[in-house]
Amino acid sequence: MIVKVTRKRQITILKEVSDELGIEEGDLLSVRVEERKIILEKTGGLDELDGTLNPGRGISKLADRGTG
Repeated sequence: MIVKVTRKRQITILKEVSDELGIEEGDLLSVRVEERKIILEKTGGLDELDGTLNPGRGISKLADRGTG
């Protein structure tokens, strides 16, 4: 399967893929690069992402300002 990148750097997840993985509108996907490959994974929600969006600070502290 091949998808095209838009001028805003967006891609469309094909229906067959989203159906197979249970990806629905509003779901969160984690994105990482491994050996020059883009890996997308469906996450269980914000709790699963705790610490990845702002390393060293939990979700409850995401809105906090400062460096600590």
